Amino acid sequence: MFPIAPEAHASDLPSLLLMLGIGMAFGFILESAGFGDSRKLAGQFYFRDLAVLRVMFTAIVTAALLLGLAGAAGWLVLETIWLPPTWLASALIGGGLMGVGFIVGGFCPGTSLVALATLKLDGLFFVLGALVGMFSFGESFRKLEALWTLGDYGRQDLTQLFDSSRPVVLLGVVFLALALFALAAVIQRQFHSRTFNRASKMRAVAHGAFVVFALALFLIEEPGPVYYWRKQPDTLHRALENGAFAVGPAEALRTMRDNRMDLQILDLRPESSFNLFHLRDARRMVPTGMQAYAEEARGQSGRVTLLVAEDEASARQAWKAFHRLGLGNLYYLADGLQPWLEACGGDAADYQVLEGAQDRADQGFQQALGSRRTISRPLPGTFDRLSWPDRIQLKKPKVVGGGCG
Repeated sequence: MFPIAPEAHASDLPSLLLMLGIGMAFGFILESAGFGDSRKLAGQFYFRDLAVLRVMFTAIVTAALLLGLAGAAGWLVLETIWLPPTWLASALIGGGLMGVGFIVGGFCPGTSLVALATLKLDGLFFVLGALVGMFSFGESFRKLEALWTLGDYGRQDLTQLFDSSRPVVLLGVVFLALALFALAAVIQRQFHSRTFNRASKMRAVAHGAFVVFALALFLIEEPGPVYYWRKQPDTLHRALENGAFAVGPAEALRTMRDNRMDLQILDLRPESSFNLFHLRDARRMVPTGMQAYAEEARGQSGRVTLLVAEDEASARQAWKAFHRLGLGNLYYLADGLQPWLEACGGDAADYQVLEGAQDRADQGFQQALGSRRTISRPLPGTFDRLSWPDRIQLKKPKVVGGGCG
């Protein structure tokens, strides 16, 4: 994932060195800002020193604007960035507990490690306390899982919460940060006055740059799936057009019957067609659920996703959409269900291949029995007379996102 190599993995030496370098640079910056001192960190809760608030919101705004620019420039598909699920109630409880620990100990987990690296005794005791807390959480999670997952809203970001475009949300975040900066200045003046010095002027320039940057994103139309696909290598274009990801009925049936493989069948057809007939263990997929499934499936070793659509064109469009979301081991059933039904339609008491029913394979069904038919997963060898090359090749999952410890 730009700018980090997508194949980065914790077991690779170059990736480990990269992570170590980023961690050391982050720690150096924190120490340089004075955040290895518990007195400076605790000072924000007593309104003596609000540097932490200013620095953290500056980092949030800078990262948000740069990610917005990367998305608008087509360098990054923002939907592929991993976001932790939103557990609102448990987040409020956990945030309150962490806030109390922050006030009492004067550190958060990251800054405590910085303090430990500079051999501060209070940093050592805080890290030891954090380790005890992590161990206790791990041991009690199963018993208190209902509490920790309370208020589950799934994957949520501000664009979804406010049903707004990304530039509007970014501009709102910038103005929120500027309002907090102004409030911090007013509060600190109550403790000791400060003149409008050169550093203050530089901050004012930076704040103006944030606003201009956010407004500029309104002028850049964020690229969609068509732009993304146009930027893909020609080899991938040719592979899709030549059916490199099209799985025939025989291979699909073998994979369905292979208990060693984690096969997920996603049926993209309308609900009426799905209810009439669908493959065994298939689940219906709607466009709004694609991103959630992609996040669930990314990184799952051994998982194969098989798309079932009404026709070849629809399957390829869905394949492109899932590929954009970073989903690997992705295939589709060649020519939809028509070859499947024609090959074993005689086994279904209420099915006949109707003349002129090429547009919708389910037109021959008389009852909505879903997968309660033998042809939803027929006997081995049913499709041996159909000549389709084997396509499924498992590939290692790629690391495409992460979280903050």
